[in-house]
Amino acid sequence: MADLQHTLVRIRERLEQHFFPNEQSISQGIVLPVLQNLGWDVFRPDIVCPEYSTGKGRVDFALCSPPGKPRCFIEVKQPGTIGKKLDDAVVQLMNYAFHSGAQFVVLTDGRTWSFYLPAEPGSYEERRVFMLDLFEHEAGRASEVLTRYLLQKDVQSGETLARAKKDLHNATRRGKAKQEIPNAWKDLVRDRDSTIIDRLANECESKIGIRPENADVVTFLEKLTYNTQNIITSSPAKTPTRAQKVWPKEKASKNNSRESYYSLHGENHVCQNMKTAFVEIFTKLAQQDSQFLSRCANDSNFVGRTKRHLARSQNEVHPNRPDLAVAKLPDGWYINTHTSNAKKTKLLMSACSVAGIIFGKDLIIKIP
Repeated sequence: MADLQHTLVRIRERLEQHFFPNEQSISQGIVLPVLQNLGWDVFRPDIVCPEYSTGKGRVDFALCSPPGKPRCFIEVKQPGTIGKKLDDAVVQLMNYAFHSGAQFVVLTDGRTWSFYLPAEPGSYEERRVFMLDLFEHEAGRASEVLTRYLLQKDVQSGETLARAKKDLHNATRRGKAKQEIPNAWKDLVRDRDSTIIDRLANECESKIGIRPENADVVTFLEKLTYNTQNIITSSPAKTPTRAQKVWPKEKASKNNSRESYYSLHGENHVCQNMKTAFVEIFTKLAQQDSQFLSRCANDSNFVGRTKRHLARSQNEVHPNRPDLAVAKLPDGWYINTHTSNAKKTKLLMSACSVAGIIFGKDLIIKIP
């Protein structure tokens, strides 16, 4: 698929230049060239059907194979608008697919491509097989994904549907296994698993020539469990450090009443000010989810009239104003820090929505 890779390189360059201002330009300049590279006859409206009527509404493209029989729907949205605010668009697209028999749907704004299986159980997020971001993935990887899910001959044969179901099933199983890791670790520490204790003690001995007592290793592991999962273990209680204190239930003393804190997933952190907390929180969420910043950048709350609060370049954040403050985040992202604490709070609330966590519960901020 060398031609597709070349097409994707050119598309990405034009996306970076804001070459596609609306849905029609995305359809003509991105979607149709990609489909043509994937073997679809874009000049046959009975195969690549524009403005396909489902009986409940119209979808931008229906991929039909054989002609007239919709296998896949593609809905095109305004640039930079795909995110939590477009849940209604996903619901609508799923509903169209259900009434028309299409078993695979795609939602795209040109840059991001989300692939869904509408007939599978679970929430809409749980029915998403993959989200491709042309800024996050190299052209070779993007070509592989688009080929995997939209190659004409595989869509026609049913191979795409079988492959997508398998991918979704494997992703669901991995997600459940990942969620169980903290509980498994807690059980190992609670049961004082000898393999872990011996391994850690041996590593210490190999570094300094002295083997620690098993009891000291257990104490460390129990403390680590407490810090990372906020789990109260059976080890003797110790005075917590400032960063470990439970708040806001804990009454602040006169000495620390002016200190700034934030808590993320039960882990408490002291910070200098709102700006520090703001950058640290985005960094931690990005480290937990490689697609988090990309989804935030596509959320309408991060896009202003003349600038973006989160972007791949400093100039996109503050066009022609290199003097204004930005902070660098993982993977080459930049975020606007030249804004009020109230605006930072609103952006953090939007970030929580994108990350699927609850502001005020999973993320708590205390800035005097």
